[in-house]
Amino acid sequence: MQSKKEVRKEVQDYKKAVVYVRVATSQEKENDLLAQQEAECREYATSKGLITAHVFSEVAGGSEEDEREALQEMFEFIADEKNKVSAVVVSSSDRLSRDAVQYWRIAEELNRLGVHLVIALKSPFRV
Repeated sequence: MQSKKEVRKEVQDYKKAVVYVRVATSQEKENDLLAQQEAECREYATSKGLITAHVFSEVAGGSEEDEREALQEMFEFIADEKNKVSAVVVSSSDRLSRDAVQYWRIAEELNRLGVHLVIALKSPFRV
């Protein structure tokens, strides 16, 4: 039988999320758009009971997935089973990619890893 401490740790592990933020240009970075995205994602994650384990951030416009260093680091972090990530939080779907095919490749890889994609878009329709 598990102790209360072990059960609590299991629950915490299940609720781990990572945040992915991206801007296309250095000017957007200078305008604190990365910080705004991160704050919005962290707030949304917290409101859903998720603990933000790590934030992946980059300036990359229109790049292929394999050219986006932070995106690749995020996949490696998620694939490492000791991190026990259950969700990736982004501020909007276009932060992953504006290209539909590329977006679905990323979403499928997250699904293959057993991780939920959570979009924190400020909208009356968000869950």
